[in-house]
Amino acid sequence: MRACVGLVICLSACGPAPTMQEMYSGAWAAPTPDVMRTLATNGVRGCGEFYQKANSRYQGEFAVACNRMPDGSGRPAWVGYLVWTGSGQVQGPDLTAVWMHFGGPPRPDPR
Repeated sequence: MRACVGLVICLSACGPAPTMQEMYSGAWAAPTPDVMRTLATNGVRGCGEFYQKANSRYQGEFAVACNRMPDGSGRPAWVGYLVWTGSGQVQGPDLTAVWMHFGGPPRPDPR
């Protein structure tokens, strides 16, 4: 009986894991030198503008949006990256992350 009560309390208190949009719900801001350095070290090139959002749960983790021409069409689009400044790692580019995971672009679509 005690085990059941403990499980019910944990399940109701723990709740569902936050979504990416919830973790990156803050406003877009100009990128910090640490984020730019991490992107450059990982060979991220071709972006005209960069913006970042800090992860509200994990310090040193950032969502990054940049506009670039990923498909060779000559029209810029928002491309997303995840950046971990502590470990110097970058995940991306992701052509859907800005729209689907990070709450939309920092400004209207440059197309």
